[in-house]
Amino acid sequence: MKKFTLISLMFVFAVGLISANAAGTAGMQFLKIGADARGNSLSGAVIGSVSGADSIYWNPAGLNKLQGREAVLTYNHWLAGMNYIYAGFGMPLLISKFGKIGGSVTFVSEGSLENFNAGTELKGSYDLAVSGAYGMKLGKIELGGAVRFITKSIFGYQSTGAAVDIGGQMGFLNKQLQVGMVAKNLGFATAVGDKPDGMPMMYQIGASYKYVQKDNSVTGMLSSDIMIDELPYVNIGAEYGYREALYVRVGYRVETAGNSLGATKGLSVGLGGRVDNAIPIIKGLKADVTWLPMADLGNIVQMTLTVGF
Repeated sequence: MKKFTLISLMFVFAVGLISANAAGTAGMQFLKIGADARGNSLSGAVIGSVSGADSIYWNPAGLNKLQGREAVLTYNHWLAGMNYIYAGFGMPLLISKFGKIGGSVTFVSEGSLENFNAGTELKGSYDLAVSGAYGMKLGKIELGGAVRFITKSIFGYQSTGAAVDIGGQMGFLNKQLQVGMVAKNLGFATAVGDKPDGMPMMYQIGASYKYVQKDNSVTGMLSSDIMIDELPYVNIGAEYGYREALYVRVGYRVETAGNSLGATKGLSVGLGGRVDNAIPIIKGLKADVTWLPMADLGNIVQMTLTVGF
């Protein structure tokens, strides 16, 4: 009980820190882009149940659920010509009781811009984040943290920053019910040009419940986001699984101020498949895809490949 109280106080402090900096718009907005197709297809409502190498983005406490080594790669063509790549890995320490470690790289290319006055092409813009993460168990509570170093380049002008994520997860009812919370992007970033400085700090809390009946499973998920520069979101997700091999997913992100771009803004739909021990050395192979309709802004298709070995 004392451990749970201490952890709760840590998160209350993090929420206070976010609220205290709630004036203005934060920089480094690319850090809000979900790192994998499964998480995005469930509208990001995976804070309580995420596991594996993608946990480094959503909630580093999920690293504790890793049973072996895992690598993940995500690609999508984002809005306005941006290309998004996320690569991560996670693994147990040599003495597994001492926890799990992981790392990730996020790269967003924003293309280049033509200088019409000089008739030449300016340097391209990009965002880069490199993260290291650690997870450990404290009794029944799973804890995790990540340290992130960030660089943003806008046509030759650079901004740098650093941030920390702190997360926790806990299971109830034989782990059918999972709850989690995470404070993300607690740090700083310098301004570049007319772009704002600061980090898009946020606090997320979520829960999931998984019901299993023979070969079928249904998981319902719910989470809420409190952000420094936006009104809160409520995220809802549902996942149907058949034999832990085929998955159908749907999610919806509810904006508390109303989804200004229409009802489809916030909707997400996804599919996933998993094969175990089909290839020598590789213990598990997962492929996920999600579709995100963004109304007049266009549609986004995100793909993720996960390999366990």
